[in-house]
Amino acid sequence: MLVSSLDRQVIGSWRKRALKRRASGPRIAVVGPCQSFGVAYAMRLLDLEAQIDRFSIVSKSWTDTKALARTLETYDYVFCQDFAPGYIRGGGSSETLRNELRKGIWFPLLIFAAYHPDLILIYNPTQRNRLIHCGTGPYHSALVFFAYRAGLSVEAALRLFRREVFEAVGYFDVWQGSATAMLEQGRQYGLDLGADFVRWTRRGCFMYSVNHPKPYVMYDVARMLLRRVGRPSGPIEFDTYAVDDIVRGYIFPVYPEIAESYGASGSYIFKASHYRLSKDLGQFWDLPGYIEHCYGVYGRHRPEQLADYRVQYWLKDETTTELLRDFGGAKQAS
Repeated sequence: MLVSSLDRQVIGSWRKRALKRRASGPRIAVVGPCQSFGVAYAMRLLDLEAQIDRFSIVSKSWTDTKALARTLETYDYVFCQDFAPGYIRGGGSSETLRNELRKGIWFPLLIFAAYHPDLILIYNPTQRNRLIHCGTGPYHSALVFFAYRAGLSVEAALRLFRREVFEAVGYFDVWQGSATAMLEQGRQYGLDLGADFVRWTRRGCFMYSVNHPKPYVMYDVARMLLRRVGRPSGPIEFDTYAVDDIVRGYIFPVYPEIAESYGASGSYIFKASHYRLSKDLGQFWDLPGYIEHCYGVYGRHRPEQLADYRVQYWLKDETTTELLRDFGGAKQAS
């Protein structure tokens, strides 16, 4: 295992203390997965006197929970976002860190599914439910995966991407539940996202995927967190300074039919991750190309190595299976 960004940040934090390098303002730590960059960057912009350090939980590290907690205790303020086990040595998660960290202001991992109701995660039951990755990382299309498991051709899978199918499987019925869940999650952490949520929706789609918000979303979260501890919180014309780290990762598009129903613009352009510095300008697929790509990925696995609860339900339900096969034109093709 290589030295992770978290390991480097922990080492760097102690080096700064040894050299007695201190900003004129407070030392602030932001801990969490992908969304934490946007929060840390916005805080740096909002509070110019503070020293802002981000501790990214995005890959497996040598640092264990106790070492991370000892490092974070040296900061004046620590803002921590929820993260899953498997990244910190020893299997630690955000819940484990809560038990070790005396100081810590926790904020939620923002999830919003309404723009991407077709997005699923596929796992391998034969390898402790390890996630299966394709060109868009862990993100997969339920309709594409269903078509593959049902034995439909690429052309038949392509015919599933239309309004009638989306209506039949309930893709236009996700908004209210997603909005309620996000606002309630904010309230559980002491954040009132109501007014900000309305403003986000007026700008169009504010998510790149179900768990990847756009930068202005994380700016508003950072503003609320800083306000909680009495530090500068704007207002600032954030778009002038915005840096979008998440857009370099995977992007699952908002399908045009879905986007139209929410007054936004959409596409069928799928994007691969593009973090490494190179001459490569990135990898994109249109819908036919993406379906072919995914079929190729699934074809490298045995059937028992690919599973998803939603698609499993569709396949077991004769009515749903027959409906989707009809939409795909399987009967006409046979």
